[in-house]
Formats: sequence, structure tokens, C-alpha cells
Amino acid sequence: MIAIWENALGKTAQKEFLPLQPGDVPETYADIDDYFKLLGLGR
Repeated sequence: MIAIWENALGKTAQKEFLPLQPGDVPETYADIDDYFKLLGLGR
């Protein structure tokens, strides 16, 4: 998602990668195909 905003704004975000925090979900089985189609990203 950050890359989409970077491309839209023509800027590069300063990112700080941290370890997973309590409550973070490391893996999901959510179906996000409709999301990609809505954004025109194909999949």
C-alpha cells in the first residue's frame, strides 16, 4: 500500500521496519482479489 501512495505522490516514504508488535497478524487467508481489481492492479 505504501508503494501505491509513493507512486501516486511521486515521492519516496521514509520507512522504519520494526518487529511485529503485540496484536499484529503475521499471516492471513483473507481474499483481497477485489481490492486489487478495484485499484486496477490486476492479480
